[in-house]
Amino acid sequence: MTPDSDHRQIEGYDKPDAASHLALGLKLTEVVSPAPREDWFDIWSTDPFALPTQGPDWMLAATLLGPYRDSSRLYRFSDGVRAVLPLFSCTGVPAMLQYLASPPPAWGYGGLVSDRPLTSTHYAIVVADLRKRNALQVSIRPNPFTSHYWKNVEGRGILSLSKRAHVLELSEGFDAIRAKRFSSNARRHLKTAQAAGLEVVSGHDPEIIQEFHGLLMQSFDRWATQQGEPALLARLRGTRRDPLEKFLAIARTIGPQMKVYLARLDQRPVAAIIVLFGRNAHYTRGAMDKALAGPTAANYLLHATAIEEACRRDCGTYNMGETGQSKSLADFKEKFGAVGVDYSEFRLERLPITRIDSLLRTTVKRLLGMKDA
Repeated sequence: MTPDSDHRQIEGYDKPDAASHLALGLKLTEVVSPAPREDWFDIWSTDPFALPTQGPDWMLAATLLGPYRDSSRLYRFSDGVRAVLPLFSCTGVPAMLQYLASPPPAWGYGGLVSDRPLTSTHYAIVVADLRKRNALQVSIRPNPFTSHYWKNVEGRGILSLSKRAHVLELSEGFDAIRAKRFSSNARRHLKTAQAAGLEVVSGHDPEIIQEFHGLLMQSFDRWATQQGEPALLARLRGTRRDPLEKFLAIARTIGPQMKVYLARLDQRPVAAIIVLFGRNAHYTRGAMDKALAGPTAANYLLHATAIEEACRRDCGTYNMGETGQSKSLADFKEKFGAVGVDYSEFRLERLPITRIDSLLRTTVKRLLGMKDA
């Protein structure tokens, strides 16, 4: 256990902001931080909604690179329920200036996983515990399917940021999903991709990750052009957020839970996606050479291949990630039968950090003449 570990018994929570919890008789009996790996893995493996980014191996991958350390919290409640909050803190930062995140930016989804269903009261107790951390900011980007529980305690001073993701439910086999859920347009694109002579390979070895990252660098340049951003700045931002070392670290820690699907045409990389597998599958990154990917419909073939594997692995859902307000992105995902899920990211702040950050970003974009693509 690390020097800043927090292992303590909780004596009631008999304060005004917890009166409603006590009225229901539910109490927090123990908090362990960092969460013991064995307990965390057991709870994460039990939760039917859990995503790969909420597991202990994901925490290991993120902390390998820094500047984060494991501040996850195991909660034991008086009703016997256990829950884990994957929580990251910054190394070398004083407590009063600390930024706590579940998870940090560009590291997927966080939020609670549990071995039995949680109620809004469980969530309210967790929020009360997080307030006691007295951090400068606590950021929670939860699994979209559990966001509403956090929202139920939103009125207690929690800042809410609206988000939208798309999720494909996988209760049927792949053949039924393709026949019933894929749109006719998606099925036509799949025929185009198959006729184009694309070769699809998959794995998590360094070579295929390097090919993916090469396509990602091309995508940074394309996105820069779309939003009027200097290419050098776009590459610096992109590689800071998603360096090659990040994906190599993920592959080392979660192994076959991570898969890169890469389409080639005449040995040239055309498009690639990264999908994470667990009880549910999560498409987390995509990149392409647009000049080749468009005519060959490579992205349709890659997602169909990943969805088929998710069905083989008995995943409950195929989470297609953030969509935001992009109509074209929503249309693409809905062609596979994915459904939009509105949810919220939540923040507890001692200072208006989010508002200041938004103002600074808007000002810089205006000075550079950038536009949101």
